[in-house]
Amino acid sequence: MILTTKNKHDSSQDLFLSRLYDALETSYRQERAVLTVFLTPAQQDLAEKNLSSAASLYFWGGHEQAERRQLIIFPQEPENEAAARKASDVICLHARVPRNAEPLKHPQVLGAAMGLGIEREQIGDILCTDTDVRLFVREHLAQYIMAELKKAGRSSLKWEWEEDPEIDVPVRETFEAIVSSTRLDAVVAALARCSRSAAEEKIRSGDIKVNDVTVGKNKVLCDNDLVSIRRCGRFRFLKARAQTKKNRLILQFERYL
Repeated sequence: MILTTKNKHDSSQDLFLSRLYDALETSYRQERAVLTVFLTPAQQDLAEKNLSSAASLYFWGGHEQAERRQLIIFPQEPENEAAARKASDVICLHARVPRNAEPLKHPQVLGAAMGLGIEREQIGDILCTDTDVRLFVREHLAQYIMAELKKAGRSSLKWEWEEDPEIDVPVRETFEAIVSSTRLDAVVAALARCSRSAAEEKIRSGDIKVNDVTVGKNKVLCDNDLVSIRRCGRFRFLKARAQTKKNRLILQFERYL
């Protein structure tokens, strides 16, 4: 089987597909379900396009509206959706924000978790409200996080294992922007309403994250990439919808409110 990539020059994409291919081979050879780390929406799209014709795939992130989801590769079609979910090792940890404390934000919780040496791909969605934090992780990390992740921001945290969590769906707004290309600096300039040179400086200064990872240099965005701009907001690049008469691109985005 040949796996193709959208961008032949993207070595990170090639490496990702190579790992998926290895997981597929393991699933067939050992006749068992193989679980991946949490995938970004863009990675999920890539997996779907390249593996769906060769395997039975199921994505699950711990709740119905999950953004980051684990891929489960089955050698045979599972009996039903419940059986597919049962194969996943994603669990939800819940903590209440102490009374009178400032509500926690996604970067604070993520930073505290990664400060423990946990890689970003081992962490799924992080959902914060004024009173609660929910953290979706793989089961083998649960006890470690419950024991060691005792503080985020200025708030003390006490985690509990939560089954069937009640999730408040984040509010999002869809809009369009006209840009010269899907390069990160062009997109940041449009989203932050700044010049291209100012956007490049934001990238160099570490003010930009793509899929929750700080980037220090320019890159071409893929459909469903998440772009976070410090002091500006968090956006998902959905797709290039059309092209103008002057050969500029009309891109669709979601803004997280």
